[in-house]
Amino acid sequence: MTHPVMHVGARPRDPAHDAMTEIGPSPIKGLGRLSKDTLDFVVAAIMLIFCAPLLLVVAVLIRLDSEGPILFTQNRFGEGGRVFRIYKFRTLYVRDQDLSGARQVGKNDSRVTRIGGFLRTSCIDELPQLFNVLQGDLSLVGPRPHPVGMRTEDRLGVEITPNYMQRYRVKPGMTGLAQIRGHRGPLSRTEQLVARVESDIDYIDHWSLALDLKILIMTPIHILTQSAPQ
Repeated sequence: MTHPVMHVGARPRDPAHDAMTEIGPSPIKGLGRLSKDTLDFVVAAIMLIFCAPLLLVVAVLIRLDSEGPILFTQNRFGEGGRVFRIYKFRTLYVRDQDLSGARQVGKNDSRVTRIGGFLRTSCIDELPQLFNVLQGDLSLVGPRPHPVGMRTEDRLGVEITPNYMQRYRVKPGMTGLAQIRGHRGPLSRTEQLVARVESDIDYIDHWSLALDLKILIMTPIHILTQSAPQ
């Protein structure tokens, strides 16, 4: 009977590493990429100016509501699998913050501050990500960037679907096709993650500037008319 040869120092395959090295090239190139980046910068700058009073009020309310910093930063996957620091208004008590993102925030989560629940439901907590857009880490529209340690049913995304990291062929976004299709909120079940990834891949495969504009228009309508994510 023959036995497989074991090489000294050999390591088992890491599905996360394999998925990272197999991310395909971005289909958004040339004039399309230039027009998308220009739209991102111009709209983000205008929105920051327009929302400046709101950002100031929210910052004061967060400081009055609980001790700790106004902003929360966390490592997220970006284009090509590159990791960057994302900005959000802090919505959890400092003692309960999860920098890895392994434990997602659910309905009636005791870690959420009094004002944090409103900020999360209204998506106001994500407005500081406009600075990420100006820095070039985020797009206004694209697949939402997930925390690097996020788990669904105790498994990483790459362990659930082989297409998971393909959503990072393009720059992630503040909103996306998945969100206006109703795939918003925590990913507590594998079927939720798969559905969101399918929408993200659909967006990448059918990208156009017109689609981005449609998603930008539909996002506030969806937030105002749809129930809060469970």
